[in-house]
Amino acid sequence: MVNETGQINVKKLEVNEFIQAFNKKVDSNLNNDNGRDNYHKKGFCTNVMKEEIIGKVLINLGFSLFNGKPKDESYRTGVDYFGFEQKSYDISTWHYNGHHDWILTSIIEHENDGKDWLDEYQKLLRTNCPQKILITYGQRTVNDGGIKDKGVELIVKAQQMRKQFEIFNGCRSANINVLFGPTLKELNKAKRIEFHHYVI
Repeated sequence: MVNETGQINVKKLEVNEFIQAFNKKVDSNLNNDNGRDNYHKKGFCTNVMKEEIIGKVLINLGFSLFNGKPKDESYRTGVDYFGFEQKSYDISTWHYNGHHDWILTSIIEHENDGKDWLDEYQKLLRTNCPQKILITYGQRTVNDGGIKDKGVELIVKAQQMRKQFEIFNGCRSANINVLFGPTLKELNKAKRIEFHHYVI
């Protein structure tokens, strides 16, 4: 919808609000009687993580699930949507402003293999969008009991990718918020399931 000043009112995904709600939902859904086994089966399962955790968090934050085919007549003007596997992203949110006019507002990628999150990171680097979130696994460094070349161990490599992108393209990409969940080995030391937040 357009306000009195002619600006479009677009719902923005507030990253800190999302992270807080996401961590609460993950811990309450996956840290139950089945404990670690449940986290392993569901936390690392892309569809369960996307639909049962991330999707419900987005609904609670005021977004509408888009279930139809991405055709103009399926949308309602002035609504802030989210969808799974829309526009080549795991999850994206967008505002529909009427007649084929939609504004991409955020992208969320989930990579259940903490060794492969750099592929998703590169995709997010090259996408023009104000809010970018990548969810993956592997919180600790090798010295803290983590696994080499996984999770946070790859942050330096991601920073190098960002520098290369900016040099070759002559422009900056919006910051990418990366959430690292614990691997099963790391989870044994934790009292609750919590994803750590880095801005890379």
